Amino acid sequence: MNLLGGLLLALASLATIFLLVSSAPRKSLTTRQIARYGVYTALAIALGIVESFLPDFLLPGMKIGFANLAILVVLYAEGFLPACVISLVRVALIGMLRGNLLSMGGWMSFGGAFAAILAMLAIKALLKKASPISVSLAGAVAHVTAQMGICLIYIRSIELLLYLPLLLVSATVSGLFIGFIALRIIKILGAKPKPSL
Repeated sequence: MNLLGGLLLALASLATIFLLVSSAPRKSLTTRQIARYGVYTALAIALGIVESFLPDFLLPGMKIGFANLAILVVLYAEGFLPACVISLVRVALIGMLRGNLLSMGGWMSFGGAFAAILAMLAIKALLKKASPISVSLAGAVAHVTAQMGICLIYIRSIELLLYLPLLLVSATVSGLFIGFIALRIIKILGAKPKPSL
């Protein structure tokens, strides 16, 4: 890892600590919470790395989104801010490991992850009893839409939009699949949903 990568890793670590500590302003994080966040982060990173070696799902460039499974469970079990921080740290660390953090692929990953977590928060906040399946579906659709937008900025070819309906169908299938698995995991864990923020 070069100097820039090391600095980015250090900044990501500091940002993670700051954001997670500030999410609980009246009390400091307990050792148990820090351990849980570490496990969720490691799981999201591991799932993301494993998925990068799997073949594309239905369409070229399309992945099922196994890493989002961990993020969805965190959103329901821990709340929005931990889910957002863990999602962005996951993207940053995988980008550094793969060497494409500041490339088009890296920005597409950041944009997709950020759009997905915001869409999941919006659905969860607007529909108080929204199931993980509908929240996952919203996240998957937002993810591919944001990635397509970033791709259009880089490539500047309107013909790319012809690919969007196919991506949306694929995202719908993967979003439903991941949401169903997340629902089962949340029930097994007995996680009580946290407030949206």
